Amino acid sequence: MKENLWNRFLNLFFPRRCACCKQVIAEGALCESCLPSLKTLHSPVIPCESPLDGLTAVFYYSGAGAALMREFKFHRQFQCYQLLLQETFENQIDELYQKFNCSIIIPVPMYIDAKRKRGFNQSEYIASRLAKSMSLPYQPSAIKKIRSNKVQHHLSKAERAENVKNVYKVQLPHTVADKTVLLVDDITTTGATLQECAAVLKAAGAAKVYGAAVFFTPHVQPLDKV
Repeated sequence: MKENLWNRFLNLFFPRRCACCKQVIAEGALCESCLPSLKTLHSPVIPCESPLDGLTAVFYYSGAGAALMREFKFHRQFQCYQLLLQETFENQIDELYQKFNCSIIIPVPMYIDAKRKRGFNQSEYIASRLAKSMSLPYQPSAIKKIRSNKVQHHLSKAERAENVKNVYKVQLPHTVADKTVLLVDDITTTGATLQECAAVLKAAGAAKVYGAAVFFTPHVQPLDKV
């Protein structure tokens, strides 16, 4: 995706830096040295447990990929997603999920205080653009996160699953009843968040729920220790 003229103009006065190594670059979001560390999954279909009917991610959350997501997610550097992640993500998800006839796209919600503090929900941003790309209805209000919980990053697999219990609620059941839902998040590791959201969607009447994330973090051994 090419940059617009406004971004080029801003870059004259506020030199752009590589999201990964921070050296000044003329355009884009990564320098030529860091770009090769942006890795896509060789097999984007990730084994998952019920209630998800399928789970897919496109990039590894490592190297330049992790740097791009951090800049996008925590510093609102939207070009980091737009220039190097969006097109590949949308094309792969569209290709993989065409055969399942998804009927609605829903993002994983954030707790209201966390969203207010960050200024936006990155999963909503990603999902809304995916819905437009796939020409599917988009419903950001179907699920609500009704309470805060611990940050998942440092938790074990078992702790992650417990941490998301009773955190999400479907507030618009009629929008998901008998539908095949494509549930979108920014990053998945154990799939706990997506699985819990899928569980509440199915309890509200969704026929099938598929998960899609931009990034996958393989949960290495330390995450399996309680």
